[in-house]
Amino acid sequence: MIQSRTTRNFRRLFSNLPRDVRAEAQRAYRKFQSDPSYPSLHFKQREGEDEIYSVRIWLDHRALRLALLR
Repeated sequence: MIQSRTTRNFRRLFSNLPRDVRAEAQRAYRKFQSDPSYPSLHFKQREGEDEIYSVRIWLDHRALRLALLR
């Protein structure tokens, strides 16, 4: 399973999203946790960015993930 953490700023911004977007983001996150390569998520590395990845929530909403290597 993929480990993830959120920041205080993320939680604040997330709580300001419309309820339907938050619900869809939570569904997408559950899919991502069980299968990061799930086709509808379009999980991919951002062009020109070594540590930033994006995942589709809806057509006009994406989440960014910063990969922290240890």
